[in-house]
Amino acid sequence: MKKIYTIIFFVGLTTVCFGQIQDDFSDGDFSNNPIWSGSASQFTVNSAKQLQLNNTVAGQSYLSTPFSTNILGGYEWRAYVKQSFSSSATNYGRVYLASDQSDLTKPLNGYYLQFGEALSNDAIELFRQSGSTSESVCRGKSAGIASSFTVRVKVTRDNTGLWKLFVDYAGGNNFVLDASGTDLTFNNSSFFGVRCNYTVTNATKFFYDDFLIVAPPPPVVSPPVVSPPVVSPPVVSPPVVSPPVVSPPVASPPVVVSPPTVAPPPVVIPPKADTTPPTVVNVLATSSNSLSVIFSEALNISSAQLTTNYTVNNSIGNSSTAVLQPDGKAVVLTFSKNFKNGIQNQLSVSGIKDLADITMADITLPFLFFQPIAAQSKDIIFTEIFPDPSPQVGLPAQEFVEIYNRSANPFDLSGWKLSDGVSTAIFTSQIILPNQYWIVCSSSNTNLFTGNVIGVSNFPTLNNDGDNLTFRDATNKTIDSASYSLDWYHDVDKQEGGWSLEIIDINNICGEGENWAASEDPSGGTPGKQNSVLANKPDLTGPQLLDVAPKTSTILKLTFNEKLERDISSSAFTLSPSVSISKKYFTDLSLRTIALELSQALVLRELYTITVNSLHDCSGNLIQENFDHLSFALPEAADSLDVIVNEILFNPRSTGVDFVEIYNRSPKYINLKNWKLGNFKNNSITNSQLITTGDFILAPASYVAFTSDPTALTSQYPQSVSKNLFKTSLPSLPDDEGSITIVSDQSLVIDHFSYFEKMHSPFIKDNEGVSLERISFSGLTNDWSNWKSANASASYATPGFINSNVRPESSINDNAVNVDPEVFSPSVPGKDFSKINFKFDQSGLVANAKILDAQGRLIKTLANNETISAEGFFRWDGDRDDGGRARIGYYVVWVEVFDANGSVSVFRKRAVIGK
Repeated sequence: MKKIYTIIFFVGLTTVCFGQIQDDFSDGDFSNNPIWSGSASQFTVNSAKQLQLNNTVAGQSYLSTPFSTNILGGYEWRAYVKQSFSSSATNYGRVYLASDQSDLTKPLNGYYLQFGEALSNDAIELFRQSGSTSESVCRGKSAGIASSFTVRVKVTRDNTGLWKLFVDYAGGNNFVLDASGTDLTFNNSSFFGVRCNYTVTNATKFFYDDFLIVAPPPPVVSPPVVSPPVVSPPVVSPPVVSPPVVSPPVASPPVVVSPPTVAPPPVVIPPKADTTPPTVVNVLATSSNSLSVIFSEALNISSAQLTTNYTVNNSIGNSSTAVLQPDGKAVVLTFSKNFKNGIQNQLSVSGIKDLADITMADITLPFLFFQPIAAQSKDIIFTEIFPDPSPQVGLPAQEFVEIYNRSANPFDLSGWKLSDGVSTAIFTSQIILPNQYWIVCSSSNTNLFTGNVIGVSNFPTLNNDGDNLTFRDATNKTIDSASYSLDWYHDVDKQEGGWSLEIIDINNICGEGENWAASEDPSGGTPGKQNSVLANKPDLTGPQLLDVAPKTSTILKLTFNEKLERDISSSAFTLSPSVSISKKYFTDLSLRTIALELSQALVLRELYTITVNSLHDCSGNLIQENFDHLSFALPEAADSLDVIVNEILFNPRSTGVDFVEIYNRSPKYINLKNWKLGNFKNNSITNSQLITTGDFILAPASYVAFTSDPTALTSQYPQSVSKNLFKTSLPSLPDDEGSITIVSDQSLVIDHFSYFEKMHSPFIKDNEGVSLERISFSGLTNDWSNWKSANASASYATPGFINSNVRPESSINDNAVNVDPEVFSPSVPGKDFSKINFKFDQSGLVANAKILDAQGRLIKTLANNETISAEGFFRWDGDRDDGGRARIGYYVVWVEVFDANGSVSVFRKRAVIGK
């Protein structure tokens, strides 16, 4: 079949264009006529001249070719598709009919056909994709492609947005309408292509051929009709001539000359006698021990320079000198004692006379000596934060922060700034003295508080669950900062609202969350006064290395539990196996995170250890000996089922919380940064919740349980492991049935699990607070037999720890069945069920599995004409079909397996229920 390039037709100046693509790969390649690009190294053209996926590892692969059009109405698409495996949530193919992006694994806008889904009723389905969200347009015959298939499809769309899907399930050209639907969301395209999602076993089992896109015929354009121009004769108007206008002359009035004016003689008023005493106009501190006092009139020199006429309170006393200035109105006073900086004093003046010897009344006037001093970090600190006034306990129902001057100097807050990164409040002039507390709130709320209150415009909104506050001086230097969170309350009840956060030790300038607590004052806080939780809590403990995360193969990020000293020793870090460090630096102002640049690249799957030496915290404490080293490895991209759902609690006790546990069953170190947990419904991910935006390396054979409250889990489940519990938001987990899915940062579904309440053991009367545990890491996630209620001996859940139902993987030969263990007891935790393991040399077999008593009577059906994989197991809990427990004694496990050719194998094994 001949290949045709993408063809563009232009009609006049219209922006509408029409494309056509045809490729049957008869030339043996996909690099020319047309050109396909993408995961080119992972595809080949096989000997049958078909495009075939040809990879050796699991992943996502795609190819796309330009398909440019501004209108999809009238187009027809055809394709041959073969998938020689049973599809699943991690094994399916897509044919993108239209896409605005060439990379079909990224968010895009367009339409695609999907071949394969999670359940056994797989159908060919047409989807519209908007970014990362897909919506079904129409769906073909249910179970039409439930197993391996070869089909040929034809899709059309008309100008009204009506899509029609025609299919020949035999792979020929006898198309039958399979589905239809209407969607007009997108009307243009830039690319056409295919995308394959697969595990390693299916990395060569996708085939495509005979791609054809037929464009609608171009519109017929009629030539324009040109009419001859109509010419009108010009109209000439005669000129209009106006007669000239002549104005009569205007006569000027005569000039009038006035006689000279003679001023009358001045009136002399005799001076008035001075009967008014002098007053003080101003008092100004000119230095730390001198004042300038300005009077309203000239003074009698004797009274003005008498030092006993001037006295200052605060133990300053009389002036030592008093000098009347040449203007006769100003007196400069000096004192033997200095004024305190920023403290308001009172000057008492008495016995002062003017030149008429009139004595002024005694007066006392305030004055302030203030000498600006540059503030240093932590001179003024946050001491109280009130982010959540509701429900009201006793404080005014308005947010505030409290600041405290812990230095020996006063500061004028003019131009200082309070910010949460979103809003910034700028202070007007206000002197804050040493050891003073001040309440800072919105200007509209100052009347609600008593004591020292500063009202500011644009007061930041304090987030209830945490915020980042900074306090900067007029030069924009950070004087204090606080990144508070709910953990700072250390009280789950008070963090619900109405209580303030208070600092414990004002001198522990390096303490953060551990130096704060919920107020203990009955009113809910102590604004403007000493904190209720005030105590001596110095930092006497060295820092801890919490985490090491490779950002790249040559950059490490180290995270510590507290602020560190700014100067890092050149020999502070060593790596084993040895890798030299070329550069080190703090990554932000928190002084908790250090980046190390390496001179050589790290090696994949090599376990390294970093040791920290001679590193001190901000208080000068040396790093703790047991927390000065960690092991790490370079993370790898995750494939589907590298990480699996391992345990889930969806029906917690009334005081408990949900959790989802995952397990890394791969040999890779996997970074969970930007991964998500969501629900899985109709082959789509919904209600996804981000796990973390920080680095979180999950090592091979490691567990981690995600929950909204790790403390609640550890208090209810003794076998939980605190270090393996991670606080995060979870999607909805209904009590009766639901689902959970793990999604990588590349939007790849790693694993998903659909649960039902009936999956719990029939012998558990109340499943509240009981988790479902996975039995086998290698077993299918959505196989009911692979899940069981957690044992009572483990308090019904094991978050972050090995499951109570886990069993060693059985070693079994091909074409065999065994029972493990042969003897079990439903009443003995950990030995309360038996696995009927099977292993065959082919998949797609049909099995019947039954339990017979000693008389050969059927008591339990485990499988009835059920399609099975090549390897797996059935589970018997010692129950009967009627819901009761089987008696103690011997039983026969009867397994019958047959294939499509009628070949039958029967296996009889013994199982014993003991005491």
